Amino acid sequence: MQELTRPQIFHLMQLKGAIDMENLGMRHSSGRSACAHAKRVYKLKGNRVVILKFLKDMIELQKELKSYNVMYDHAFANGDKSALSKAEDAIPSLLDQIGELYESHKA
Repeated sequence: MQELTRPQIFHLMQLKGAIDMENLGMRHSSGRSACAHAKRVYKLKGNRVVILKFLKDMIELQKELKSYNVMYDHAFANGDKSALSKAEDAIPSLLDQIGELYESHKA
C-alpha cells in the first residue's frame, strides 16, 4: 500500500468513525458491520481492536506522508535545500512504515 489519495484517506476516517460508534453500541445498518467491511475491502485480519488500531495508524502515517510531500514540493519550488533533503529522507521511510503496517495486518 502506497500513498493514498484524499478520498481514500477520508474512507479510512469514515471506517474508523463507524467502528468507534459500533464500539459504543450503535449499528450503522442492519447488514455487515464496519469492521467486517474494513476487513473485506483492505483484506485485513484480526479483531475489532486490531482493525481500529490499523486504521488509526494508517491515517496518521498517510497524513504525515502528505505533509512531507507538500514540504518537498514547496522546497523544490523555492530551492530550499535543507527542507528538500529533510523531505527526501523522511518520505522513503514513511512509505516503508506504511508497507510494513499493511503487510503485518494483511490476511
